[in-house]
Amino acid sequence: RKAMLEMWMSTEEVRAKKLRVLAHVSCLAPPETVELARHAAALGVDAVSYMVPCFFKPVGDAAVAKMLADFALAVPTTPVLFYHFPDMTGVACSMERVLVAAREAAPNVVGAKFTHNDLADMQASIRAGFDVLIGSGDELLLPSLVLGTAGGFSVPGMMGGNLAILGIFEAYERGDLAAAAEYQDTARQMLGLLKRHPAGFVGAGKALAERAMGGAAPLGPPRPPISALSDAAELERLAAEMGRLIEKAR
Repeated sequence: RKAMLEMWMSTEEVRAKKLRVLAHVSCLAPPETVELARHAAALGVDAVSYMVPCFFKPVGDAAVAKMLADFALAVPTTPVLFYHFPDMTGVACSMERVLVAAREAAPNVVGAKFTHNDLADMQASIRAGFDVLIGSGDELLLPSLVLGTAGGFSVPGMMGGNLAILGIFEAYERGDLAAAAEYQDTARQMLGLLKRHPAGFVGAGKALAERAMGGAAPLGPPRPPISALSDAAELERLAAEMGRLIEKAR
């Protein structure tokens, strides 16, 4: 993980400030998380993202907020985003209450990556003064923009699907919600294509992303139990299907 971050931080786009870097540093062991965060801070990342441990879990908003604040205090000059992904961590909490409490102890807690469907909690966090990025931008970017999100993440965006995400932003900014909804539906279909694949959206997505980058950034195979998409002919078939959706977004 350190080597991959160092590779990205050395790119011309990052050095020229054309690309901002948010480093996800979380591990099951908090000391390892802090080690990765300090490494990222030393490299000059724009922010780090923190997810609570998902084996031995904190219980309740106060416990989650304390873990977040303790982490943020380990990198006090680096902005920290709370990575709220309850379906993955199994930790249910009010993101708004967690962020507010953590910010009282650690002012560098500035926002969150929100991978959940409770948009009311997301909006409450935005109204409390936090920058929130929607994690499931391929499905929820448009409604999240209406509620004030600062942006979002896209899986197909790593393989040409950024045209659909850009279309959502541009149509929303000019007030054309009908066009924005069409782009959102195309992004949803792109993610659905990956989700339906036997390798899953991680295995299939990794293979397509590496193909799109032409080998410039070898991503390596996914870790078990996630399957890898290693069949070259199947990869080309999937790329062609994704390409048809990308053309739809042009």
